[in-house]
Amino acid sequence: MFCFDPSNPLLNAVLEIVAEAPSLPVRDLHARIEKDKRYPVTIQHLYRIVNRLIEAQMLLKEKGNLTLNRIWLSQLGHFAASAAGQLEKDQVSSLSLPLQSGQHVVIRTDSLLGLQAMWYHTLAQLYTHLKKQPTEIVKYYSHAWWLLGNDDSTEKFLQAVSLLDISCYWLIGNKTAMDTEAVRQYKHVFPIRAESRTPFPSEGYCVNVFGEYILECIFPKAIAMQFHLLFSGKKVKREDSLELLKDLSGIKARYSMKFWRNAELAQEIRSKVKRYFT
Repeated sequence: MFCFDPSNPLLNAVLEIVAEAPSLPVRDLHARIEKDKRYPVTIQHLYRIVNRLIEAQMLLKEKGNLTLNRIWLSQLGHFAASAAGQLEKDQVSSLSLPLQSGQHVVIRTDSLLGLQAMWYHTLAQLYTHLKKQPTEIVKYYSHAWWLLGNDDSTEKFLQAVSLLDISCYWLIGNKTAMDTEAVRQYKHVFPIRAESRTPFPSEGYCVNVFGEYILECIFPKAIAMQFHLLFSGKKVKREDSLELLKDLSGIKARYSMKFWRNAELAQEIRSKVKRYFT
């Protein structure tokens, strides 16, 4: 999950690295980013990113070394504390949890970035409001866009799920080069598989099951086709693919997420996913 600009994960990476290693020269910062290999960037472009963050008063540069601006950190902390406090006061969540059996809610957004934000928010509310905590979450995605399109905060989020003693099973519905790369990248974090034949739609579909609750999204046809073309491409460089994926995430379209409670259907979906992990 992005802390800053979701359309430019490099900003997030720069701030996180400087937070971990204060008084860092730009060239050392560039070396760390290059070593990570997820955000290919020239030293010239990195200087532009750094200057942008300095102008925004998020970074300070003294004698060639970068540190986070303490005033900005203080303001950020105040905002986070205030926002969290307001959420705590709101005893009735925006989703009015828990839902009754069979009840459903449709949440609409205008981009994939917006969909991701609501997806996170809904799962977080579920975990907070359910009295009997489920022990696992199962996921199916036609393609691994969520894993490849995010930075290392994705891994941190899933590791947090693991720390809460919630098992995560993730099934990907294609075995393209990009999909299998996601499996390779995250198989040490949670059980994940890519399969070319599943009982779920092979394009434009994702579903999560958490206890008796289901979150489902069917992508707009034009977006689903764009993802198919991107993931099936065989001659596209990795860095170009990630850039295209980022562009797709911001394209305006009519997304809708269906969120409902149905114990029988939830168990059916759970069984269909987990059979690939036995």
